[in-house]
Amino acid sequence: MKNKIAFLFLVIVSLVMVVFMLYGCGSSGGTPTPVSQWTILNAITSGKVIDDVYGTSANNIFAVGDGGTILKYDGSDWSLIETATTEHFFKVWSPAEDVAYVVASNQYIRKYDNGNLSIVYTDPNSTQHLCSIFGLAADDIYVGAIGLVYHYDGTSWSSMEIDTEGYVFGLWAADSSHVYAADIDGQIHFYNGSTWVKQADFDDARFAAVSGTATNDVYAVSVQGEHRLYHYDGATWEGVDDSEVPGTVELYDLWGSASNDIYAVGRAGLIVHYDGTDWEQIYDIPAVDYQVVWGTSSSNVMIAGDYGVLLRKNGSSWTEELGRYRGAFYGIYGLAADNVYFGGRIIRNGTTANIMHYDGTSLTSIETNSNYTIYGLWGTGGSSFFAVAESSWSGQIIKYDGSSWSTSCEIGLYLPAIWGSSASDIFAVGYNSNGDSQILHYNGTNWSTLEVFPDEILRSIAGVSSNEVYFGGYSNAGDSQTPILYCYNGSTVEALSVPGTANVESLFYLAGTGLYVGRTTGTGGSGGTFYLYDGSSWTQLGQIGNYDINAIWASASNNVYLGTSGGVYRYNGSTIVGPMYPYCDNCNRIWGTDANNIYLVGDYGVIMRYGP
Repeated sequence: MKNKIAFLFLVIVSLVMVVFMLYGCGSSGGTPTPVSQWTILNAITSGKVIDDVYGTSANNIFAVGDGGTILKYDGSDWSLIETATTEHFFKVWSPAEDVAYVVASNQYIRKYDNGNLSIVYTDPNSTQHLCSIFGLAADDIYVGAIGLVYHYDGTSWSSMEIDTEGYVFGLWAADSSHVYAADIDGQIHFYNGSTWVKQADFDDARFAAVSGTATNDVYAVSVQGEHRLYHYDGATWEGVDDSEVPGTVELYDLWGSASNDIYAVGRAGLIVHYDGTDWEQIYDIPAVDYQVVWGTSSSNVMIAGDYGVLLRKNGSSWTEELGRYRGAFYGIYGLAADNVYFGGRIIRNGTTANIMHYDGTSLTSIETNSNYTIYGLWGTGGSSFFAVAESSWSGQIIKYDGSSWSTSCEIGLYLPAIWGSSASDIFAVGYNSNGDSQILHYNGTNWSTLEVFPDEILRSIAGVSSNEVYFGGYSNAGDSQTPILYCYNGSTVEALSVPGTANVESLFYLAGTGLYVGRTTGTGGSGGTFYLYDGSSWTQLGQIGNYDINAIWASASNNVYLGTSGGVYRYNGSTIVGPMYPYCDNCNRIWGTDANNIYLVGDYGVIMRYGP
């Protein structure tokens, strides 16, 4: 994965220069044939990692990352700047509005100036790697590299040797006579305006960043060693006891507005805050690897990282930027690659919607006149379709007729799934707070209860025709849960024998192959199991460690996608491979038109597409 920790890990293990060149080097020759891959539709970064954020004010902020990503924030909206490169930009610094300096995994220093991105300095050493940047003014800029620091005086760039052969990943300055550099070899260097001196040397540390609020309040974070956090009080550098800092994973970056307002971020969603007395962990924020934290004030802080996630503290609350909608998606219905609907619960910029529409280029929100969360969508392939929704154990089935929305049914159930063989033969499942389920049926005019199942939870549906419909879930009678699977033959519902003990979570029927069944991890936590039922016998196809299989979609028996609580996987006819990049935290539904046009939705409002 192209992010800071992977990069640092490679440095620590091998220090082989060619590894770093892979981040920025493109191939020469003609235009390559488009290759299908997963991208995130509702993030303007398409899921690419964001490595750094910096600006001059709340109305002039830049963010950079993988794939030549440069984003600009004008105080109200983020926009993507076309860079005509796929390099991995690691660091950015801005001296003025619409101006920024960017460094990447090569010997070039670039400047963005009002729409134009140009190279302003080229190191003669083609194996050089630029690691960090910080400035005090347009004529006082520092860039960290391998064993040295570059300086720009407003006219020319010059190199300053420092006592290290390591990569200088951290740079911060309080003023021109107090500049700090931290390197991958555990050393911290100090520049007094004329000379660089080694200020500290921690043998087991591997510094990723340095930042401070004053000359006697400077911090550095390490991805390895006895401590993850180090502090300088103006006289001595000392490690902060790990027991004082929540979390056990590596820290990648830090920033503070004052000595009692410091943030540090790291792997697996770790965000910690220091209030001047204690470090506390921040929760309820999407858990991805966070690469950077930066802000303009205590009430305007940005945290960014993998998969294009950028969080912003606006006042006292945190919001997700870059089109990554807070909430979750659970249902998909499509007519074609340029006409797909996604259902769930979406909250962004103070508005609420539960349907998003994709026209092949962009996403727009749709108000359905229902405040319920949508968990499933189904239609006949025409412009009209149904959605099942729920709020506080009150269920709705709503219908779209091609122009307007109406309520088709209301019932006191949580409704997780819907499927039909035709417009006059539709099934839905639901259960109440007591754990009793119902199968509902629509005959083209009215909804009715087909059957009731006490002490059973039905969560999924898949079918072949009006006389072969499957319903999966689990029994919650007694002290333990057992898997259940029913088949409706057009007149009666019959129970089928299910191997194993894990609950049935997802179903998908592939014509000519059979019924694919996704299971939960089970009581032993051995992993979500994946089965095929051919109408008479069961075959276990694979297992995914400790993840529930929430969704299944297949174009062929050797091209089956599994949406799990730990990402999206693919079954190739013999083995399960994955998770695939970019990572989807909790995949809830998959749907596609063919093998090269597949959609997936999940938690934190993510919508992903597989295709060229």
